Amino acid sequence: MRSPQLWLPPEVPFTVGDVGVSQDVLERAARRGAIVRLGRGVYIHADAVPSEATARHLLQAAARQRLNPDLVGSHGTAALAHDVPLLDRADTAAGPPTFTTQPAPGRRSSRHPRVSLAHLPRRHVSTAAFDLDVTSPVRTAVDLAAQSDLPSGLMALDAVARQLALTLVDDLRQFQDGLDPQLRKAVMEPLLDAAGVVGGHRSARRLAAVLAAVDPRRESPLESFVAGCIHQSELPQPTPQLLVETPEGDLYGDLGWKRYRLVLECDGMLKYKDQRSLHEEKARETRMRRVAYRVERCGWAGVNPDRVSFLLWLEGVLAEQGLRR
Repeated sequence: MRSPQLWLPPEVPFTVGDVGVSQDVLERAARRGAIVRLGRGVYIHADAVPSEATARHLLQAAARQRLNPDLVGSHGTAALAHDVPLLDRADTAAGPPTFTTQPAPGRRSSRHPRVSLAHLPRRHVSTAAFDLDVTSPVRTAVDLAAQSDLPSGLMALDAVARQLALTLVDDLRQFQDGLDPQLRKAVMEPLLDAAGVVGGHRSARRLAAVLAAVDPRRESPLESFVAGCIHQSELPQPTPQLLVETPEGDLYGDLGWKRYRLVLECDGMLKYKDQRSLHEEKARETRMRRVAYRVERCGWAGVNPDRVSFLLWLEGVLAEQGLRR
């Protein structure tokens, strides 16, 4: 009697050429549920298929890349791989992967709407889950900023800039008057390098504006988004992580104006997951108020998409604190 052919399917996307079995064996394995077909001729071990949307998105990207090795996951796909902030993260995870590939001679655009043509130096490529090649965090943030408005682009760039800065210093809150020039130079050089590769005059102008506004002291995507909205207005710019000195010790407000003794706390109630953290935040707010600081809160629902109303509200709050127009 002929012995059954035993083999262990890989837990990364594979084709028939990657394993020592025939196409018939793969098809039988797929029918009995041992492997899952990801696309034309691409399979994976059934136990390796994730249930979480982001991981499934990256798996689909890896499957397509397996058939087209020149494709590099980029933009939303790379943002999911590196956890770079996205306004539409859930929609991106549920949608098809996005890629970048090197342009062929004489070719300036791609026929596929999810594939961009752009130069990709090796330093701008890294590896993610399922052996997926994706753009690096720095290149990803710059690619996103080149196609986004300033507040959305600032979310991505600030987050990556913060990661870079925290490899060089332990505490960014110490820089109340702005980053040390040498630190800022070290943080901005990789971003400027990537921006120099991303082509197009329109992209260059947009990137120049958002890069000038980058500040790694901001600690959350909403802080960056709010700061970006304010940056586009005529309102005075806030200090990230503003120092508020109290008799019980130093506190830091997400965004603040020392001149107007105003602190704007971002994320509102959403970041307080239990009664203890809520109580601690209320006590922290009380301490700020005792030293004559006004504390206001904002969340995503109040800022996006109704940015105009948010800015009008903020202008009114600043006016009450002494702003003169």
